[in-house]
Amino acid sequence: MDKLIKLFTSYDISLKLKENGFNELCIAYYVQKLSGTPLRLIWEENLTNPIKNSEDFNLTAPTYQQVFDWFRETHNIEISIPAVRFKDKGKFYGGSVKRIEWDFGKSYGSNHINYYDAIDKGINEALKLL
Repeated sequence: MDKLIKLFTSYDISLKLKENGFNELCIAYYVQKLSGTPLRLIWEENLTNPIKNSEDFNLTAPTYQQVFDWFRETHNIEISIPAVRFKDKGKFYGGSVKRIEWDFGKSYGSNHINYYDAIDKGINEALKLL
């Protein structure tokens, strides 16, 4: 189950994307009862963003690939997450974001031990270009 959850953006990233116009069909969404129950990830087909009803607060959860495609296809922004290996220190992730028409993008360093932290950082940097 944990491996499947990693396919989807976090609640915080999903909310930022929604606020910036992401409205693609998704197969999962986050649900939280207004009474404060814990956030849960639910799978369904053909969801659009956002969904709300009187008892729950729901927010679609796109996959990371959907987000990368949305930035590239809708905003001409490319996110890359290469790995860098440092001798005796292991593997670190970083990357860059750039508008496709630019020669060089904005690097955000190779200081992330976790791949998904590097992806989230890349998405946050790409949102700044909107």
